[in-house]
Amino acid sequence: MSTKHKMIITSFTMWGSIGFMRGVQSYNFENVTTLYTDKFFNGILGTFLYINPCTAIFMFYKELYRIEVNIFNIKQEKKSNFYNKLIF
Repeated sequence: MSTKHKMIITSFTMWGSIGFMRGVQSYNFENVTTLYTDKFFNGILGTFLYINPCTAIFMFYKELYRIEVNIFNIKQEKKSNFYNKLIF
């Protein structure tokens, strides 16, 4: 396997992992109960949304928004629905 293929696979894996993490965080924000199967399936949904080419552009925009909020440490935005939800 060439270096280019390894870099592509690594990029998709990392992007999908971010999607899984965001899905679990979105579930934690919306629900106070800890049902691990629901967290897992919400994480899988996040992975699908981040890797799917049709929705990846929206997820990329949302990640840029989160980076901006974290850089400027906007505490009010960190508590908002748009920041914490997986999709809008």
